[in-house]
Amino acid sequence: MKKSHLLTPKTKSKLVIVLLLVIFLGPFLLAWLLHHQAEHLAFDYTNAGTLIMPTRSITDLPLVELPAEQPLNTSQLLGQWWLTYVPPTSCDTACQRNFYHMRQIHTSLGKERTRLRRLALLPEPIKLDIAQLTQRYPQLVIAGCEINAYQAEFGNWGAPGEQGLFLVADPLGHFILSYPGDMAPKAILKDLKRLMKFSKIG
Repeated sequence: MKKSHLLTPKTKSKLVIVLLLVIFLGPFLLAWLLHHQAEHLAFDYTNAGTLIMPTRSITDLPLVELPAEQPLNTSQLLGQWWLTYVPPTSCDTACQRNFYHMRQIHTSLGKERTRLRRLALLPEPIKLDIAQLTQRYPQLVIAGCEINAYQAEFGNWGAPGEQGLFLVADPLGHFILSYPGDMAPKAILKDLKRLMKFSKIG
């Protein structure tokens, strides 16, 4: 008599459990791998941004929401990707244009745009017309930060420079990529699309 090749109920049950584990844990394992083993991974693609190693956490910054001037619960920033802009001390025309670029990058993500939010991070003594910025970009989150706390977290490389500094944070709250303020928006967009393609969290 030939043996049946049909799966037994017990085997089917085990396969279902394995598949569920892969579906639910796979994205988190990939995120962990990207954070902790990035320097050992070799990809054909080269990021336009500079990889931040070790990563810095957005939750370590004592942020104040503006213009309300109320402490910002940074745990509320988790769960989504963040495109952050740190403007220079004097926000000139190029600086103002970068806020526009942020919105265009966000819009250009298409169906993935709901996974991203935008943050203007203002270490003292950066001064901006907050009311005007809020009116132009109502979806932009604006937060202030004491300069000493900012420098302690980011060091010298976090200095915004003449045209500011772009940062990308993942849904776990880690800043993972940085860009100079004059980086082409299309390059940042390309990096974001690739990150979102490989990580389905957030």
